[in-house]
Amino acid sequence: MIEVNQIQLEKNLNNVNYPLSKHDLIKYAEEKGIDEKILRALKRLPFEYANRLGLDISQFLQDLSKGAYVNRINADIEGGLRSGVEAAPALFINGIRYLDRWTVEQIMAAIVAAND
Repeated sequence: MIEVNQIQLEKNLNNVNYPLSKHDLIKYAEEKGIDEKILRALKRLPFEYANRLGLDISQFLQDLSKGAYVNRINADIEGGLRSGVEAAPALFINGIRYLDRWTVEQIMAAIVAAND
């Protein structure tokens, strides 16, 4: 399994306009001369993550080829856009959008405060 630093991945792909296909993402990475380790990880998507999650790979491939979750994904994207999400990840707690960068402690404190 290829381990890629999440910060390095985000830094290398921060100018990508999503959504785009895996093919286009790899093409972008190749054109920009992105680190070979990151490029190898992109080429293994989504199988490596499916395996990490313990998914039934056969079922995963069937669902992927049928577009089983396309409508749900599109509905999530549309809902995010209606809510004002312009980038991922976006943080909402009880319908309130939180901007800026948050530490785990700050997020936990906001969740606790929202439940009081």
